[in-house]
Amino acid sequence: MSELNSPTSGDAFRQQHYHNHSFHQEKHLPEEPSEIEKVESENVQNKLVVENALTATQEAFNKYIKADAAKEEKLTEAIREEKRNRAHAAAKKKAWEVKKAQRTKLMDKTTQVSSNHIYFHHQA
Repeated sequence: MSELNSPTSGDAFRQQHYHNHSFHQEKHLPEEPSEIEKVESENVQNKLVVENALTATQEAFNKYIKADAAKEEKLTEAIREEKRNRAHAAAKKKAWEVKKAQRTKLMDKTTQVSSNHIYFHHQA
C-alpha cells in the first residue's frame, strides 16, 4: 500500500489542512480591543477633535484679524483724506482771504486815486 492511500496519511492531510485553514481564519478575525486600547483610541479621537476645533478657531481668528486690519486701513485712509481735504479747504480759504485783502487794498488805492483826481480836478 502506498502512503497516499493509507488511512493515516489522509487523516494527517485533513488535519493539517483543517489546522491551516482555521489558523488563517483566526488570523483574519478582528480581535476585541482591550480596555486600554479602547481608552487610547478614544483619546486619539478626542485629540483629533480638539486639534480640528483649534485649527478652525485659529482660522476664524485670522480672518477676523485680517478684516479688522482692513477696516483699520480704511479708517486710517479716511482720516488722511479728511486731513487733506481740511488742509486743501484751509489753503483755499487762505488764498481767498489774500485775494480779498488784495482787492480791498486795490479798491482803497483806486478810491484814493479817484478822490485825489476829483480833488485836483476841482482845484484847477
